[in-house]
Amino acid sequence: MPIGASGTCAACGALQYMERHLIPIAIVGGGIGGLSLALCLHRAGMTCRIYEATSELKPLGVGINIRPHAMRVLGSLGLAPAMLGAGNEPQTAAFYARSGQRIFSQPLSRAAGYAWPHVSIHRADLHALLRAAVNERLGEDALVLGHELSGFSEEPGRVRLAFRDRRSGSALPPVFAGILVGCDGIGSAVRQALYPDE
Repeated sequence: MPIGASGTCAACGALQYMERHLIPIAIVGGGIGGLSLALCLHRAGMTCRIYEATSELKPLGVGINIRPHAMRVLGSLGLAPAMLGAGNEPQTAAFYARSGQRIFSQPLSRAAGYAWPHVSIHRADLHALLRAAVNERLGEDALVLGHELSGFSEEPGRVRLAFRDRRSGSALPPVFAGILVGCDGIGSAVRQALYPDE
């Protein structure tokens, strides 16, 4: 076997390098799901890195409703005050006929007795809050942009992730992780690879 400059076997040195640089958990997808998962993992003391296909995050989407059961999770991450500041807490849901006649209404959120609020917020505002929290708690290098997943394979003790640069289409260096979690949306590349016939 070839011997490296330090007097160790080159293959052993490569393995030691990979073990030192193995990412415990790789999250594919830097949307609301991926960023929320990263914050939950960080709170539990686990290390992760998020890989997002787009090279620039832009404000996208429309208003969304975050129900009390989801606010319980986001509130446990300390995000409720900022979300209430960026959105609003509706007290009632009402349905009307075209003529304006009320068909049905019911209280929402804390007005309905829930411990956590129902928050209406623009998706871009929620995404910005989550990204800021990830940058603050996990570090700015925790979210890696411009990495579109092109494939992955299981190897002994790790997963090898292949990425390409979405702009140029060129291959990027592989990433090795202990666990791969797909949070890459409705057209998930992770899910397509695991369940190609669905």
